[in-house]
Amino acid sequence: MNHFGYWPSFHDSTLSVCDQFSLENGRTGLDLILHSFSMTNEVDAKGYYVLEKHCRVHFRFHDTRELQLEGFVPNNILFSLSITKDENQSDWSVLGEVVCDGIDLKFTCAQLEVVSLTPRDSQGQPL
Repeated sequence: MNHFGYWPSFHDSTLSVCDQFSLENGRTGLDLILHSFSMTNEVDAKGYYVLEKHCRVHFRFHDTRELQLEGFVPNNILFSLSITKDENQSDWSVLGEVVCDGIDLKFTCAQLEVVSLTPRDSQGQPL
């Protein structure tokens, strides 16, 4: 992702929208919208790590299968967003897993799309 200069872990990102929708031919997709940022090694006057490169990232996972979703609550804070290749499947080669406080979301999908990335300020407001 050009905004960060690398592919981030999305650790401590806030999952604000989790929406499943139907696509053509009976296939399903999943949209996730995160407020994310990059954590620096710098510490502020209160002892917190300085966060930069705040943004809103809209992901779309196409042709989702094996969707498991439990415990969705407001302000889900991600522990991680893992995108790995599933070596056991030829057709469904992307495995997505979201681990966070309050939600357990696992699925496989055929394709990942970054629909948009919108820079934000530290309060989550558009720049």
